[in-house]
Amino acid sequence: MKTIAMGLLLALASVGPAPAQETRAARTAAAGMTVTVLFYGDVTSPRAAQAAVVLRALMERHPNQVAVEFHHHYPANVEAQSRIGDLAIDAAAAQGRAWDMAQLLFSNQDRHSSADVSGMARQLQLDVPLFEMAVQSGDVALQVATDASNSARLELPPEVALVIGEETIAQPTLDLLEARLAKALESAR
Repeated sequence: MKTIAMGLLLALASVGPAPAQETRAARTAAAGMTVTVLFYGDVTSPRAAQAAVVLRALMERHPNQVAVEFHHHYPANVEAQSRIGDLAIDAAAAQGRAWDMAQLLFSNQDRHSSADVSGMARQLQLDVPLFEMAVQSGDVALQVATDASNSARLELPPEVALVIGEETIAQPTLDLLEARLAKALESAR
């Protein structure tokens, strides 16, 4: 799965933005507008990992215009404490790197042990002792469980959903996200 996601990322990254998108992007960047994408995902899901790759490509095409807010979205019968990857995301969030940690976890779905996430924290140049304390704290587990419970109440599609404005996208493609971003930026003007 990791190979497919990385191949998709390379393929998407090699395609440049359409000229109309580029002009709109330049105007929006000059105006300082940012669109927040709510990413509801299960860090163990290959579908969510693919959606993360597509979202990353969108962010690379539109630097400083797309912000991501990660939300935990996994089956209700799973205990937050057993989800080390989810705990790692919230521990990294305390240091401003939640989405970066989520991307590493999506790219390494077979590596979600405590040692693995500590290594990822080092890779992100986080304060590792502080990160490890946060992962082990009951507060982070409660945050994860609360966020997952709130996500479940929204009745989103399973595994992954992206929300831009009022629109929920279950199977994002780069073209679809480009269109939704353009619409959100246009309505913000």
